[in-house]
Amino acid sequence: MDRLERAIETRAEQVSGQGGETIELDEARAEIGRLKETNKVVSARLDAAIGRVKVLLEE
Repeated sequence: MDRLERAIETRAEQVSGQGGETIELDEARAEIGRLKETNKVVSARLDAAIGRVKVLLEE
């Protein structure tokens, strides 16, 4: 994700002042934000599942 954000920032600097591409970059940033949130949810669910499996294996 960090690499993608850096690429977007670099591209934003290159095209600053160009309307259409700036909108695309804004959309890409929004998508990155959504993906980060999705990653957090998936990570929490996976951690919970791993915890349940560990409990079952200890029994």
